[in-house]
Amino acid sequence: MTLDWHGPPTGPTVLVLDPAGLADHGALPATWRPLAEHLRIGWARYTGLDGIDALLAGLGPVHLVSSGAGTEAVLRLAVHHADQVNSVVIVDPTPTAEVVRSELAENGVVLRTFVSDESVRVEPAPLGHPDVVGRVVETLLAVEPEHGELADDWEKVRAQVAEALRRARETRL
Repeated sequence: MTLDWHGPPTGPTVLVLDPAGLADHGALPATWRPLAEHLRIGWARYTGLDGIDALLAGLGPVHLVSSGAGTEAVLRLAVHHADQVNSVVIVDPTPTAEVVRSELAENGVVLRTFVSDESVRVEPAPLGHPDVVGRVVETLLAVEPEHGELADDWEKVRAQVAEALRRARETRL
């Protein structure tokens, strides 16, 4: 597993668990960079979740983000560490997500799932996709509303990608 940290060590921690090969940027995707001003973002590219338990042991409260085939393992991780996980955002989830939703809710963990729309040409949607970043920001603001500066950061991202997203959506219609 490769783990890259970005942002201040004092910000809220977001751990992105990216299935191997889906976002091999070598750096934080451009859509996430403005958020790294205020968030501590750990981007982990993985083929399995071995070692994640040990990693979580030293992090404090976290927000998890993942997609596709990795969702079942990430959700099990969230249930196992419900005292530490504040929220989970799952993109293009497997059916398992709905099964554990009530268990996470009972432990105070917010679970948000979404299915990407037709403008995303691969499934699961890449975790650097602007729609994914928007859902993460919405979730963070719902859980930690005191971090309103994230909304401003997200507006910067949206402005940068708005035209490209508009064109992509028009070509799919």
